[in-house]
Amino acid sequence: MIRALNESSIKTRHPLEVVIWTNEEGNHFGIGTLGSGIAAGLIGLEILDRKDEKGVTFADWLRRYGQDPAKLADARIRQGMLAASLELHIEQGPNLYEKKIPIGVVQGIVAVGRWDCIVSGSANHAGTTPMNRRHNALTAGSKDVLAVRDVVLSETGTQVGNVGFVKVEPGAPNVIPGRAEFPVELRDLDDAKVVRMWEHVSERFRQTDKEEGVNTRCESTDDVKSASATPAIQAAIRDAAKSVGLASIDLPSLPARILKISPRLRLWV
Repeated sequence: MIRALNESSIKTRHPLEVVIWTNEEGNHFGIGTLGSGIAAGLIGLEILDRKDEKGVTFADWLRRYGQDPAKLADARIRQGMLAASLELHIEQGPNLYEKKIPIGVVQGIVAVGRWDCIVSGSANHAGTTPMNRRHNALTAGSKDVLAVRDVVLSETGTQVGNVGFVKVEPGAPNVIPGRAEFPVELRDLDDAKVVRMWEHVSERFRQTDKEEGVNTRCESTDDVKSASATPAIQAAIRDAAKSVGLASIDLPSLPARILKISPRLRLWV
């Protein structure tokens, strides 16, 4: 887009910058929008001591890349420095493709809740332990995974939920699993719905604990609140699409950190 503007000698009301955020999709350290979160001032020096799955701190990772952890706050973009933050993105869902509409106008940034859950049971010999005496962490974890799906599907809307993996210990074919670990992720444009879904999921987990004789504990790792898109920018995108004969529809968006938007922005597409 920048090349097209330059080649056409188009002047915009504000200068434009292109930025590539660090770790927007990797979810390293349990935060999927790490770079933009630091730039927006939503993540501060407290992140320096957080450890990854191998026990390496964020500060150590910065040093590996030749950075100074003490200067983390220097990466913050001061409020008022930007008129807007805009992401052009290919839709990662099927809506535009199935409707054969080329332009999606973002409704807002969805809320995202993430939790790490650990099911603790009892590892025992799979060949000699009676079925009614087992405290199988994997059996309970499997029920929990289905509970997440059931809760998300229990009401209408665009809400989604996911369990991306299950780690089982000790992981031998002749041993009853004594531990299962898995993440839960819930998303929706409505903050209250994410909270409500998690309450229902937690209740189902407690029910499974009683049925399987295990103990499940979950810890919140990320809590991104929703944010509505700026109406002026939405209108500018619709108008720009219409001016070149392209149809558009409104769509919910992926999660991201956003900065305060200025209504003075003139958007060129």
